[in-house]
Amino acid sequence: MQEEVENKTLTLIVNGGKFTGRLLKAAISKYMAHLKEAKVEKRRKRETPVVHRGKQTVKQLTRQNQGVSNIDIQDKEIRQFERIARKYGVDYAVKKDRSTSPPKYMIFFKGRDADAITAAYQKADPSHKDDYAKLNKEWHAKEDQLESKIKETSAKTEGLPYAATESVAWYLADDLKMTDATPKGYAQASANESEPTPADIKDFQDTLKAGFIKMFVFNSQEANSTIDQITGAAKDANVPIVELAEQMPKQYTNLLDWMSALVDQFAAAVK
Repeated sequence: MQEEVENKTLTLIVNGGKFTGRLLKAAISKYMAHLKEAKVEKRRKRETPVVHRGKQTVKQLTRQNQGVSNIDIQDKEIRQFERIARKYGVDYAVKKDRSTSPPKYMIFFKGRDADAITAAYQKADPSHKDDYAKLNKEWHAKEDQLESKIKETSAKTEGLPYAATESVAWYLADDLKMTDATPKGYAQASANESEPTPADIKDFQDTLKAGFIKMFVFNSQEANSTIDQITGAAKDANVPIVELAEQMPKQYTNLLDWMSALVDQFAAAVK
């Protein structure tokens, strides 16, 4: 509808005066400028990530690159946590663990909110104030260890070109100062959650075969025939492969340990 109105407006401009070459040139220039501006605005909206607030999915939370950690709480405590989270503006995600009886909940939150959550719980449950403070201190110690490991590993990975089937690894790779060399067409299709074209897939395979890519990262939870083709090309080209998942594997009890293990994987893949 907007485009139709704009086209009609352009017609009125042309028909509103004497039809001369100068008028036609001015009208076309104005329309082309509008198209360029609309294209830039469309690209800006596409490239600007939507920042979710409050309760969200783990995937949405991790994509905000704010550092993520987790705590386990019991079924009866979930409502209390959600009240506290809403009151203090905490962004979080909830995953129910049914492997225990009664089931427990894994609460994922941004690292920057750890102190806010601690303070909120101390206020809501003052009799255990020291316990919450101790847990917070232990969390910060682990967070510092992870940051140190990332800094140490980035000395080996800085500038290293890698390619990935999804953006799930982007934030960690960015912290490791690596260069995202995923072919543009494939990366755009992945960002738009659409299927890559045969040309995009071939371009990805050819890029891997060319030897420029030094690490290939793929999401094991999104395996399909396309991923299999690209992974096969990486194997044929002897490109080191890092396999990861969107959700924390069961062998880890907290996100910091999982992230630490992922950093080790990246470090081990560097030739």
